[in-house]
Amino acid sequence: GQRTDTGVIRADFTATGLNLDRLHHFFDPYAELNGMASITGHLEGTPQAPHLLVRALNIPDLVVNGQSFAPLTLAGRYDDGIVTQTGAPWSFVVAIPRDYAAESAGYVEYRIDSLKLTLPTPTHSKRIPALSLLAAIPASSPERISHVIATIHTTHWGESAAGQSFLHRLADLPQPISGTFALPKIALSGPLHALSAQVDLSAENLTLGETHVTGLSLSAAYSAANKPSGHLTASAHEILAQGVPIGTATADVDFQNNVVTVRQIHAASERAFLNASGTADLNGNIDANLDASDIPLALLQTVYPAASPYLRVLPREISALSINVSGSTRSPNYLGSINLSNPEVPDA
Repeated sequence: GQRTDTGVIRADFTATGLNLDRLHHFFDPYAELNGMASITGHLEGTPQAPHLLVRALNIPDLVVNGQSFAPLTLAGRYDDGIVTQTGAPWSFVVAIPRDYAAESAGYVEYRIDSLKLTLPTPTHSKRIPALSLLAAIPASSPERISHVIATIHTTHWGESAAGQSFLHRLADLPQPISGTFALPKIALSGPLHALSAQVDLSAENLTLGETHVTGLSLSAAYSAANKPSGHLTASAHEILAQGVPIGTATADVDFQNNVVTVRQIHAASERAFLNASGTADLNGNIDANLDASDIPLALLQTVYPAASPYLRVLPREISALSINVSGSTRSPNYLGSINLSNPEVPDA
């Protein structure tokens, strides 16, 4: 390398035998890294405004929280406070053994397609920290819920008070908890203090206790610019809730200017259906309606478990249900009607 009379440095560099364990203070308490890395690149600029090109960061034996990743090569650059991913997508692939809730063995890929992180520097002290990220867990290599839970157990965060509280809450949920999910799109953009996000999710064979969903698709968007806003659409098919089959369920919900708008929530089976829609101004009034028919009473077990001893032996249903909610959102009025088919309750 060389240094010019003006203080500009130009140098190619190579380093090997870099121990990732020395980076533990950057990742604690969420991840423990092990492995050896090598790096090649080019450095140019001044100490006050450096420009660093990483041609290749090679990690052949990366281990995160005890899990081995496939060999990976990353490329990127740093330009006076701006970190950019270059070259091929950053692909992090980890093998999943079969012993996670008896699910099949496989692998999951975490992929970063593009990354730009902007940070303030001495020469740009007023720069607002910002992020632009496009990432994915592809549908061709989905994640397993059981693997995520097991991974949390292995982290230092999982051993902390907050982690233990989270894991205890998970343990209190109906068991088993299983299924696979992919995130075909994870997009983050904007200043770090007010990020906007868009996430697409697809999931298969979700199980929570006695509830099972064969397929689920979800798309969510959130913007923190000016006033927060968001939009959520979801659809599910082949649902089994407390032994009751539901063919399809869809939802379309919007949030703008402190107003929640339920364009539609719909669920249907061979005989039953449920429709809900309405608006709720968080600082004003609400106007919402729900209509349903032929809803098995057993579904109430999912929202009122104390009723289970009675509902399990009742092959009864709500033949018709209509509810209107109006007035102030903080103190609403309810008007409804309900018809039950043979609602006799046996002696306890």
